[in-house]
Order: sequence, then structure tokens, then C-alpha cells
Amino acid sequence: MAAVTVQELLYTTVIVAVAIPGALAYAAGISGIAVSLAGILAIIGILTIDPVFSAVLRVVGLIPWARRARRQLEVLHEQVGPADAASPDLAVADPQRARCAL
Repeated sequence: MAAVTVQELLYTTVIVAVAIPGALAYAAGISGIAVSLAGILAIIGILTIDPVFSAVLRVVGLIPWARRARRQLEVLHEQVGPADAASPDLAVADPQRARCAL
């Protein structure tokens, strides 16, 4: 699940990066690109930075209809791992987690 999420985020980042030259031709284009990149970076930050993830999880716990997703978010966070999990030693110890961290 985490590998798919990371792949989708990377794919979206590539699409946004390719769209930058065309988006610059329009006045509102740069703001759309900025919002897209900010959203992608926010998701990556939430999934990889433990204190940020904990804060988001507390907020999710306060929203009645979002509480159902709490366990799924915890599993996704565990599978993605912290930002420092992309060490070369990890690739040997746990290839699945190393692939998710990329």
C-alpha cells in the first residue's frame, strides 16, 4: 500500500513538473503549480515526519467522519517509515521498507 502511495506521489510530481512550462503561459498557472507542489510536499511531510503525523492524527481523531481512517493512516505511516529510513543499510535489512522510503 505504501509503495503504491509513494509511486503515485512521485508520478504526480513528475506530471506537475512537466506542466510547469505550459502553466507559466497563463497568469494563474504558477499558482496552480504552487498549490499542487505544496500539497504533494505536505503529504510526504505528514507521512515521513513523526511529530507532524502525530498532530495530523490528533486532528483526524477530532473529526467524527474521519475517525474511520485513523487505523489506515497509522498502517500507511508505519509502512512508509520515517524520513531517515532511506539508509543503504535498510535496503539490505528490509528491501520492502527501503523501496517505500524512496
